[in-house]
Amino acid sequence: MLRLVVVLPLLPLRHGDAFTLATWTLHLTLVPTFVVDLDLDAVVAVIQPALARQSALLVTVGGDEGFGRAQRIPVSLIEDSSELIPLHHVLLDGLTAAGAAFDDPDFTGGGYRPHITMTRTARAHPGELLRLGQATVVDMEPIGPTRLRRVAWAAPLAVAGS
Repeated sequence: MLRLVVVLPLLPLRHGDAFTLATWTLHLTLVPTFVVDLDLDAVVAVIQPALARQSALLVTVGGDEGFGRAQRIPVSLIEDSSELIPLHHVLLDGLTAAGAAFDDPDFTGGGYRPHITMTRTARAHPGELLRLGQATVVDMEPIGPTRLRRVAWAAPLAVAGS
């Protein structure tokens, strides 16, 4: 079983890049963490068609809020986007049909709230306009004693199929 998440990084990432949760660069979570009994190629085949049709997204950073069940994770919300929510739903539907089980299903579909998690050293600022031009799949299974996460797949939007 794979444990994955689909994100839109603010700065490009490469296949094989690895980081801890604390050092992960800023990103917008497009599809929250899930487990699936497929190989990576099969997962990419599910999400690739929608991503290959999607041009870079322009989103505006909204206000700050606490996130998660305990609302203790500091995030910057993303204002309503005519493309982002439908893209989330298309990927969610495809992954669900492929057997994905989401860690926090309450935060998918109608409960999805696009956000960028703040780090100790970086954050998105309210009113900031962001261009998100890459999609990545990150393997969330911790690697080694430092518990690294690894970029399993990355592609620019609108050419994710090439």
